[in-house]
Amino acid sequence: MHRFHSTARRRVERFCRLDHLERRRLLSVELLKDINPGATGSSGNWHFELNGSTFFTADDGVHGNEQWISDGTPAGTRMLIDINPGSASSAPSWHTKIGNTVFFAADDGVHARELWKTDGTVEGTTMVADINPAGIGIQPTNAWLVAMNGILYFAGSDGTNGIELWRSDGTAAGTAMVANVHLTGSSSPQDLTAFGNRLVFSALDQTHGRELWVSDGTEAGTSLVKDINTIVAGSGTLSSTPNTFFELNGALLFRAVDTTSTGVELWRTDGTAAGTWLVKDINPSGSSQPNGYVPLNGFAYFAATTGSSDTELYRTDGTGIGTTLVKDIYPGTLPSSPSNLTPFNGELWFSAESSSTGRELWATDGTAANTRLMKDVRTGSGSSSPDWFTPFNDALYFTADDGTSGNELWRSDGTPAGTARVIDINTGTAASTPYLPRVANGSLYFFATTVAAGSEYWKLVPPRVTQFAYEVDARTLAVQFDQSVVASTLASNYTITQTPSGATFLVQSVTYDAATHTARFTTATPLPDGNYTLSLSRAAVTDAAGNRLAGTNAFDFFVLTGDVNRDRHVNFDDLLILAQNYGQSGRTFSQGNINYSADGKVDFDDLLLLAQRYGTAILNAPLRPARNLAGRGAHDVLGGSIRWSDTRPK
Repeated sequence: MHRFHSTARRRVERFCRLDHLERRRLLSVELLKDINPGATGSSGNWHFELNGSTFFTADDGVHGNEQWISDGTPAGTRMLIDINPGSASSAPSWHTKIGNTVFFAADDGVHARELWKTDGTVEGTTMVADINPAGIGIQPTNAWLVAMNGILYFAGSDGTNGIELWRSDGTAAGTAMVANVHLTGSSSPQDLTAFGNRLVFSALDQTHGRELWVSDGTEAGTSLVKDINTIVAGSGTLSSTPNTFFELNGALLFRAVDTTSTGVELWRTDGTAAGTWLVKDINPSGSSQPNGYVPLNGFAYFAATTGSSDTELYRTDGTGIGTTLVKDIYPGTLPSSPSNLTPFNGELWFSAESSSTGRELWATDGTAANTRLMKDVRTGSGSSSPDWFTPFNDALYFTADDGTSGNELWRSDGTPAGTARVIDINTGTAASTPYLPRVANGSLYFFATTVAAGSEYWKLVPPRVTQFAYEVDARTLAVQFDQSVVASTLASNYTITQTPSGATFLVQSVTYDAATHTARFTTATPLPDGNYTLSLSRAAVTDAAGNRLAGTNAFDFFVLTGDVNRDRHVNFDDLLILAQNYGQSGRTFSQGNINYSADGKVDFDDLLLLAQRYGTAILNAPLRPARNLAGRGAHDVLGGSIRWSDTRPK
């Protein structure tokens, strides 16, 4: 008996422990780290995500422009390594991910600009190869690092053969020139684009000018696809200058100049000469200059110019007949100049200009009738100039200037009424000018400027559920959030479903305690023993700026009367815990209370209830790993008598 008593005491001690909550936030947007203290700013750039961390370049005012990494915390935001020691800059650039490795170009002050790689650790950040021992191996402006089939391709120079196509498997021995395309100079490969098992790019050789090339990664498999512009000039031909490659419906779209059209137009290729042709001469009197290709529902949307300057929104399915104007947003010869084309909510969102509203937020489903102004952020003919469109957490985030607060962070839920400024980071009329937003680990990271800190690293964290429990005696589900939220009191936004029966239980009322960031959902009747799922409408829980609940919106839990230690069985261990707390009053379940009779005291009535349930058990429902509960169970005190619950979201 002594052994059982000791075991029960240890369990009671474990259950009595109160886990610390996550650090609560008053605002969902925060300065993550002032990397370069003072008003100068760190001038962040080359921002991307790898394995849940963010990588970027920054200058802390001491080490120059170097590689930084962040795990989303101030302490975990740090310089990865000082590649060029001291105050000089290694200026990392052209970052490209292959698996768990990032390749980039950098200058360590000894070998000039060469190929580097990192796995996110100091030890794993190394120079891959000194391509040009006598000079620059990778050019700062035209490196064109791209991944294909686990191999890195780029434009490099060994100092002997000029700038040519190279490849690397991440080792010095596996880094080599693919082909010497221009035998007497540099082919200067550009716009490297992976297309299936081939690499498509533009390059120069001795006779053809800049034309369309393809490579399978071998010298023998590197060849000219087609000499699009065959006009003879001097000892060779003029360049078609193919660029801005974009894959659509099994082909690559691009723009180029041929011998018959009068300007830069839309082309397509399948990587063969026979499969390379002009899609459509959109502007017969000049160049349509198609750009900004974005895929949506089998079409590529882009901006193109007709006449002398009328740039409008077009779309194509890759055929001439399927290449059409979506809408003349700015009627006449003046351009609407669509930009920032971004798929969101099944439509295409973008910024465009009109005579009455200036440059504002637009959306389209691909038809002229439903191409519309979404919101005139800066009312009147002035422009809010929306930029940096980023879909995140069921909303579209962007930057805009409403004419009052300067250029700041905005969001839209897809409706005009749901389009609003998130926060005025640089308070007053001055602009914070957020840029380079990236999504990682359920948060939005970006750079923004304030008068006090300059341009620094910021983070937006939508509300998250941190604690979740069922309060038996109160018939209440208590859900605690990591920050202040606005919780809808409309009961229909919340559903409790028993699994696997599918029976639903109505939420009778919803209350919110702002002091503890806790919402309580009270059921009309106590929940019988069983497995359950609480589903929350994500739009029903937001922060003050309208940022919706992050991550999952469904939480599994179970109810089993008498199961104090939450092992899904009512047995002797539960009886011992009750005995340890017999006669206690004002206790919560996380302190060992099983006051089922709701009389405020653990007594014989509770013992009788446990005895009646003795030997019962409840099988596991299919449960998902918790993603947004910070690794905790739900036995933290949220007020009242809390019944511990499995809190694993769908």
